[in-house]
Amino acid sequence: MWTAIRHSLIALGLLAVVPAQAAVLSPFTATYRASHGIIGLGEATFELSRDNGCWRWHGVANPSGLAALLIGTVTDDSRFCVTDSGDLSPRQFRHHEADDAEDSYQLSFNPAEATASHNGGEAFDVPADAVDPFLLQIAARRWLADAENPAEAGAREFTVVDEDEIKTYRLAVSEGPSVETAAGSFKTIRLARVDDGDKQLVFWAAPALDFLPVRVEHRKDGSTQIRLDLQSVERMDESGGSI
Repeated sequence: MWTAIRHSLIALGLLAVVPAQAAVLSPFTATYRASHGIIGLGEATFELSRDNGCWRWHGVANPSGLAALLIGTVTDDSRFCVTDSGDLSPRQFRHHEADDAEDSYQLSFNPAEATASHNGGEAFDVPADAVDPFLLQIAARRWLADAENPAEAGAREFTVVDEDEIKTYRLAVSEGPSVETAAGSFKTIRLARVDDGDKQLVFWAAPALDFLPVRVEHRKDGSTQIRLDLQSVERMDESGGSI
């Protein structure tokens, strides 16, 4: 169940400055509460930070209660740079599920050769605009931030390298409602993955927080499996100190 969290977060970030895409790439830490109906499942924390002139995008899902008896901590870690033309350039991605080596894996990217390798295996070609599964979240936020009218941005396809496969995710946007969270009340844009009929991811992203999702739902066959609600967000300076 907790693996769904990795696919349930399309965009995270905070800092209302211009240009819009620069706001997306600003250090922050955000915490979410995960639940299934009225049952609390634990917390998920996400952090974007500087990393030797590039970036580190790190997320940890910590189950609690009964969920902790069923699955361990899930960690995603993406290292990426931004090219001179402003494009995202993935370098390394690691997905780790505690006590589940079979579902844990690593990706290494070679941007000069436009290739990637899975778990240290043979390199394979990847499209120039491809991102790893976790970096997709940043890419989608930048798309919304750059749109003149995000609620009318329509739909867009993103190329994702997931393990040893090249996949296409199609995301669509529409006007969303106001959403109440522990972090406050926010007007939202509704963002959903629409290329999978059985499984659907829906995000309510707040323009006031530069499209930080304030609520995320992972649905299967029309039923919500996991819901994430924003609990807190902390903006950081370039050295990692709180602002």
